[in-house]
Amino acid sequence: MVSLDKTAYTISYGKIRAKINIGLRQNNLLALSLEFGERAHLAAVTKFEAHKAEVLAR
Repeated sequence: MVSLDKTAYTISYGKIRAKINIGLRQNNLLALSLEFGERAHLAAVTKFEAHKAEVLAR
């Protein structure tokens, strides 16, 4: 279940995501780089979590 609590972290993350989205709509290359970096990071985290679950299940 996803937590909908508003913490300082989630508020600042939302503001950063909003700025990146504005930059993407304006074809800003820096915003595009940030978006791809975040996607790569999330993919690495997901891969690590899947590997961790596999190792712990043994």
